[in-house]
Amino acid sequence: LTLTFSRFVNSSSFNSSYFLLQSTQNSSSNITEVISLYGSYIMSDISDLIVTLRLSDELLNSIKLLRNLCTSVNNTFLSLLPNGILDTVGNSIVPINSESAIRVSQFLADTRSPEILSYQLDVNRGIIVFTFTEAVDVLTLTLSSVNLQSAFHYLIAQESFNLTDG
Repeated sequence: LTLTFSRFVNSSSFNSSYFLLQSTQNSSSNITEVISLYGSYIMSDISDLIVTLRLSDELLNSIKLLRNLCTSVNNTFLSLLPNGILDTVGNSIVPINSESAIRVSQFLADTRSPEILSYQLDVNRGIIVFTFTEAVDVLTLTLSSVNLQSAFHYLIAQESFNLTDG
């Protein structure tokens, strides 16, 4: 996430929890989803006007679980509480009210597909637990596309079993 300020800022005064992403320009809407950038840190400051943040994996996963937040330019807005960051002489940058949040100017959609990192199988209880590289929508998991087999490659597997939906 790259932020461009109108005044020079002191990047060491950055307080991530004061920066909020919200799904609508006006947070008083009943359907607004809001999340704090808590846990983010400044990855680089190109100048005293442009700051690049690194969002934590936990924050990215939380954002991905919110269906109406940060999926396009139409639902990615930023608000800023007072004292979120200071200018180079110690003054607070003017807050951005949640009732008039700023729309993202450039948006790059998530195009990376999640991958299964590992799984655990409990045949006594009939449970399989998948661990993915990122948060996933469990409603989109198609169990019939999962195949358990006795070898790493399907051509040499002696046994194979397709899971069923339901």
